[in-house]
Amino acid sequence: MTAVLTPRTDPAPAQPSPVSTGALTLVELRKMVNTRSGAVLVALVFAIVLTTTVVRLFAGDAADRTLTGFLTYSVSPVSIVLPIIGVLSVTSEWSQRTALITFSLVPRRSRVVTAKLAAVLTVAVGTVVLSILLAAIGNGLAPAFVDADGSWSLSGTALLNITLYHVGSLFIGFAFGMITMNSVLGILVHFGVPSAWSVLREYESGVDDAGKWLDTNTTMSPLGETVALTGQEWGKVLVSVALWGVLPSVLGYLRLRRTEVK
Repeated sequence: MTAVLTPRTDPAPAQPSPVSTGALTLVELRKMVNTRSGAVLVALVFAIVLTTTVVRLFAGDAADRTLTGFLTYSVSPVSIVLPIIGVLSVTSEWSQRTALITFSLVPRRSRVVTAKLAAVLTVAVGTVVLSILLAAIGNGLAPAFVDADGSWSLSGTALLNITLYHVGSLFIGFAFGMITMNSVLGILVHFGVPSAWSVLREYESGVDDAGKWLDTNTTMSPLGETVALTGQEWGKVLVSVALWGVLPSVLGYLRLRRTEVK
């Protein structure tokens, strides 16, 4: 009698599941503070918010010492640093020569870009939370040291405006990082474009008219206020962010897809 051997079929090895976008975002957040420059910038944001809170505590009118007053006082100073964080969130891959490792571990470049953008937005929201926390501390301490209104009211409009201001600042920095892929160049372009607008607007009336729609220093300034924006003001914000945020991001992503990672 001849035995019939049945060939053994082992189950196929399980494929490892891809890393989630949330996990990639946490990695990108950690990379933001893993370098000396990133850690310094994050610490600088905290220092600016703390300093403006102390200044508002002892300077200005009593009517300005409210939760909203403390919160809005830090918006403009912080917006100077946030775009630099946005630039470095992208360009650090190339300046630190870690791009090859990153894109080898996550070959789909769109996922890396998405995680970086999510990390940038998280930093923006975190900045708002930090500002509210320190503003609340300042508002609580103010009556014990100086004359203060002490109001705890914070309108949804003010909170929305400040959040969008920080999101827009970081996103535009992110966009310049995407299009340049170079830390120094990205930072220079970000600060050079508004300066160029200011010079040109002094000599050309047509440029001045265009600047009301395209200069982000002008279009986004109403977001630093506590009142609702008009329809025209929202239009100016959208047009300027589309030009200096969305367009460079798209062009930078197309460039990234075609760039050989070494």
